[in-house]
Amino acid sequence: MVMGAFLAGIVILIWSVINFLNVPSPKSQEAVLVLAFENEGRGRMFTGEVKEGMTILDALITSSEAGQIALKYNQDANKGVKITGLDDYYNSSTTNKSIAFYLNKSKVSEKDIYKVAIKPGDKIEIQLE
Repeated sequence: MVMGAFLAGIVILIWSVINFLNVPSPKSQEAVLVLAFENEGRGRMFTGEVKEGMTILDALITSSEAGQIALKYNQDANKGVKITGLDDYYNSSTTNKSIAFYLNKSKVSEKDIYKVAIKPGDKIEIQLE
């Protein structure tokens, strides 16, 4: 009986230390990327680990590879990034809509997605406007 109380005390102590130190769970190291094309009748969501120095473009590339979505883009040192295709969701040459990026509900210029860093807990939303 004394041994059981002792073990329970140890468990409570360890749990308290972990909570006090706020040790992050693996899920807290993730970000979410949403292809929010509801107006087109479809959308997808991806969740993944954020690596140090990861950008919106890196997350889009990783998500497109994981989801087997054909991503086409151009990157120029002076003009930044231009998304030209995103599977059958978006094709810049056949639609009159533009692709818009949001990071935690704040709009991010398409050309800058290669240099806007993300962090765990971020939500990236991609829409057609």
